[in-house]
Formats: sequence, C-alpha cells, structure tokens
Amino acid sequence: METSSKKHKVEKILTDIVHKINTRLEHGETITEIVGAYYYYNNLVYLLCGIYDLTFEERKEIMKRWSFDVMFND
Repeated sequence: METSSKKHKVEKILTDIVHKINTRLEHGETITEIVGAYYYYNNLVYLLCGIYDLTFEERKEIMKRWSFDVMFND
C-alpha cells in the first residue's frame, strides 16, 4: 500500500470519528462522557498511525493536525 494512501485512510477514519463525536456533543453529551479523557483519543490517533505503518514524519503531522486539543478546542 502506498504511503500517501495509508495516510489518507487514517485521516478518513479520524474524520468519521470526529464527526460522530461532534454529533454527540451537539446532542448534549460532554466530551468526557464520549471520549473518557483526551489521552484516550490521542492514543487512538497514534494507534491508527501504527496500524497503517506511517512513517515518523507522517505520524508527527497526523498527531499535530488531529490532536484532541485541535479537534475539540480544549
């Protein structure tokens, strides 16, 4: 599998997850009820990078772009 394709798959999964979390937030749930804590979410992002065997630079870019603080303005 090509590297950019793997990165794209990780970003697609994360887009779906963030969309579902935001939908639940709109329905009144708190971020703690949904995710538990920010580190669970960040660990999920890192795990997906590992599953798709992204390079160090790709992981760094994904973690910066998709971190909990960035996605949920914490």
